[in-house]
Amino acid sequence: MKLKQYKYNNLLKQVIGFLVAGCLANLVSFSTYFISYNFLNLSIFSSSISGQLLGLITNYFVNSRFVFMKKLNLKFKIVYLSYYLTNIFIVGKSIEYLESLNFNYIYSWFICVIIAAILNFLFVKYFVFKKKIRSANSSI
Repeated sequence: MKLKQYKYNNLLKQVIGFLVAGCLANLVSFSTYFISYNFLNLSIFSSSISGQLLGLITNYFVNSRFVFMKKLNLKFKIVYLSYYLTNIFIVGKSIEYLESLNFNYIYSWFICVIIAAILNFLFVKYFVFKKKIRSANSSI
């Protein structure tokens, strides 16, 4: 029973940490998006991409150092970067699409980012930052 409670507590800490990291990254992302669109007069797509890139850097730093406490090797950094760059493009196009349907650009951003956050947690938790399980036969 203690192992089950430990796993639950660990998962809860990771979810909360991921949410805090995500909030911080999204604050950076949204601020960049808002400033780029409103003050630098970049397109919605360009503003979204620039905000997402700065949010990505913030997110990786916080998740690797504080949430999952695992630095990635080069292979997984490439996987992480590839996934997120694809995700950033999809989020940017989705925001642009929703805005073309007359959704407010802020609501469009929130809708897309919430959906992306759920998918991102599953990706980083169960694939990128997954802890390797030692087999019973492996030496210590």
